[in-house]
Amino acid sequence: MRSNLRGWSLGRALFVSDAGINSEDNRQELGRACGKYLLAFRMANVAEIKRDALSKRVRYTVIKDNLQAEEVIIGDGGMRKSYFLCFNPKEAERQRKHRARVLEILEKELARSPNKKATAQWAIGLLASQR
Repeated sequence: MRSNLRGWSLGRALFVSDAGINSEDNRQELGRACGKYLLAFRMANVAEIKRDALSKRVRYTVIKDNLQAEEVIIGDGGMRKSYFLCFNPKEAERQRKHRARVLEILEKELARSPNKKATAQWAIGLLASQR
């Protein structure tokens, strides 16, 4: 990625990344090559965001019924980083219900087991079920 960016003369850029692109080294290279940039990724994948941005008290602005967002600024001056945290309450509720269903299924599975000690084969079966 670094050698590809060096030849670009960009003022601003939008990069949507996966976990392979999103590293401290790559973000520094994006800063050198592009100046300001916007990098979109899931916040759950980055410990820095969990530690810094999510530790701030956030008041989301409601944009639509399924989208709330807030800017969180970390640092000062040239080292300042802006994080735009987005929250979808409908998706959060869907995931909460899904987790509750999965837990209910797993509790029934545990209750059905004649042997209350987990065996390796039984654990492998649960893992393979994607629950």
